[in-house]
Amino acid sequence: MNCGPAIQFYPLGFWRAAVVVFNCNSAGNAGLKGKRAMKIFARLPLVAAFFMLSSAHVWAQSHGPGVPGFLRSDGTFSPIIVHSPRTPSGTWYKGVLKTNLTIDLTSDVPNGAVVTCTLSAGVFGADSWEESGTVQASVSGSTATCTPTVDYSWLLNDAADDQIGLSFSISASTGSGEGRNSEDPTLATIPVPVTGHTTSYTLSMLRL
Repeated sequence: MNCGPAIQFYPLGFWRAAVVVFNCNSAGNAGLKGKRAMKIFARLPLVAAFFMLSSAHVWAQSHGPGVPGFLRSDGTFSPIIVHSPRTPSGTWYKGVLKTNLTIDLTSDVPNGAVVTCTLSAGVFGADSWEESGTVQASVSGSTATCTPTVDYSWLLNDAADDQIGLSFSISASTGSGEGRNSEDPTLATIPVPVTGHTTSYTLSMLRL
């Protein structure tokens, strides 16, 4: 038997297969006609993929930080889009609003009642914010004093077109539920103060 090797290449998609063909002739076998062929296929995708990934890793190490992304199966590079965090627009305004209140407690206020004072502030116009602060008043005889305060921090887009509405309320109550309430929904309307400013009001001769 005489055998002779031959190498042929066949396309397999993106890769090619190397085929080794052995053509054998047997002179002593009369029933054998034509050629016998033994084909050994050597496929290369895994080896090629290994070298591609190794080359990409070496290139990334040698070139330092670059565009983040990943390598597709067809060999093309696909970048990953990284979105930067958005920064809120506008300007922060910080300050203090407070009101000094002196209250005359009438005979309608139950003995031993706890008096509380609340200052409310609301921004209206181009922006909208609401905050309030509540404190317990000091009581001496028939007079109560308190200073409710609002420490605000507002992100405003157009402070020049904004206004701040101030209001206060006073309440006196006992553990049994007895009490009285008084409020002024329109203490003042003011423009937005410059940041870091303290705005104070003093009101006396209030009756509860």
